Amino acid sequence: MSKFVVLLFCAITAFASSKGRGLKLSELVDYALEHSPEIKKDKLAIEEQQLITMIARANFDLNIALNSNRDIDDSVDDHSISLNQELPGSLNIGLTQDFGFNHDDESESSSLALSFSKKLLGSGLHLDSRQAILDSLNEELQQANLWHRSRRRLRFSVKNSFYEFVRHQQSLKIQNKRLTMARKNLEQAEVKGDPLNIATAELQITDRELDIIRIKSRIERTLDELKNLLGLVIDAQLEVDDSFEYQALDADPEAAFLQAQEADERFLNNRLERQQLIRQQQISTKRLGPDLTLSYDHYFENESDSVNLHGPDDRQLALSLSWSLGQRADRASLARASIALQEQDLDYYILEQESLQRLRQLARQLAESARAIDIQQKRIMLGEKQLQALKFRWENGKIDILEFIRSQNDLENSRVELINQQTLYMELRAEFEFESGL
Repeated sequence: MSKFVVLLFCAITAFASSKGRGLKLSELVDYALEHSPEIKKDKLAIEEQQLITMIARANFDLNIALNSNRDIDDSVDDHSISLNQELPGSLNIGLTQDFGFNHDDESESSSLALSFSKKLLGSGLHLDSRQAILDSLNEELQQANLWHRSRRRLRFSVKNSFYEFVRHQQSLKIQNKRLTMARKNLEQAEVKGDPLNIATAELQITDRELDIIRIKSRIERTLDELKNLLGLVIDAQLEVDDSFEYQALDADPEAAFLQAQEADERFLNNRLERQQLIRQQQISTKRLGPDLTLSYDHYFENESDSVNLHGPDDRQLALSLSWSLGQRADRASLARASIALQEQDLDYYILEQESLQRLRQLARQLAESARAIDIQQKRIMLGEKQLQALKFRWENGKIDILEFIRSQNDLENSRVELINQQTLYMELRAEFEFESGL
């Protein structure tokens, strides 16, 4: 990555930090789409395919040839210019002008040749002769679809890494809060002077400190994954805003499946590949017949020793017919094209089944996850009431600290679990949208 890109990203990060926040999810996605090396590679693949199309089109460019010859004894000069144009449908037009000069008798000579040929039957007709161009244009569309799919997948991957970061970052905040509560519990235990309660509170502090170390390590790992997706150098500074909004989705797998058939690049490319196979089948069918070619040549010469083309001319009209006995190769090619189409139909059916199955599975998981989140929110409310009652009993010496700490841990674990469930839900939602072609 260039220094300019790194400096630009650092400037963006610094600006966000000066506003009291890190980069939001939408900003991370936009930056990744702009700077990801994988996206840039796919874009280059499109440009490369466009050049391949240009090369295929060049087969029909006008060809000009100039020749100049002189005998070793310097007696005769001969010059010529030729124009040749090949057009789709095996149509070939040629024009050649010759001019000569004899130094011995100072005579001039000239001739003009016009040639024309056109295949009437067999291989090499319009569709066949343009196959390379049409296939390359088809590949361009497929490459463009792959580029769009890479962008959608990158957006999906950034979202997943972001929600994983949020999960760890929110857990870190809760663990810091638990550490603060553990230290406060130790202070209260020391006031009461019970050795068992003091030892229990001290153990809770060490457990919380270990949890914080583990979570910080996970945060650093997730940030490195994000930097890689963004196209940043791994040691670059990255500040991320961990705020997010949990939004439930009314997932309709059947409607999403219809959307996927129209927008998912796998379906689009499958249909494009089918177009290629149908064209190949049509070409193979036409090759079963004989090859019939019509050609015409007209040759003009000059009259006497001047350049006037008024001399005798020669005209030739030819009709050429050829047919391979048995045509085993052509028949086998047609059979292969038919088999390839059948395979393509099966591939499309398999793709439909897998897509609908995955969307239905994700819809069920989303519904299940939404219900679990509702239940978890109720558990937190009940846990808060329970903790309040146990706190009163602990402060009044009716229970030991272990029971109070257990209630604290249960409540904070419930809060951590709620964050986990909400972020996992958003990951499922992102995947559902991706599988829908969005």
